[in-house]
Amino acid sequence: MGNAQQNAKYISYQIQKKNLQVFIRNVKSSIHYEIGDTRFCLINDWRVEYAWRANESRREQMTLVIRFVVRSGFIRERFFDIVHVKYTTALTLKEEISFVLSNHNLNVQNIRG
Repeated sequence: MGNAQQNAKYISYQIQKKNLQVFIRNVKSSIHYEIGDTRFCLINDWRVEYAWRANESRREQMTLVIRFVVRSGFIRERFFDIVHVKYTTALTLKEEISFVLSNHNLNVQNIRG
């Protein structure tokens, strides 16, 4: 600690983004551990986000929530991800869901409902 610069604040956009990515990875890992190999249900919805930038007026976002039963028998719902999608067709949404689940080693075979 004695070697650290006294004016270091670590508030730059890049540092904040890296810190946020670490938090996100830890939360998703915790959710994955909590789910384990149990069956789960996906709740998803999509919405249009309107941006104020001139080069990007709107884009679609899909949110994923995972619902599952823990060992004690209680139902849990956990917000899991926001995915930007180009199109909201069934095929596009299915591909994005499959990509997110495979990225986090969640088996599609365990989806119920």
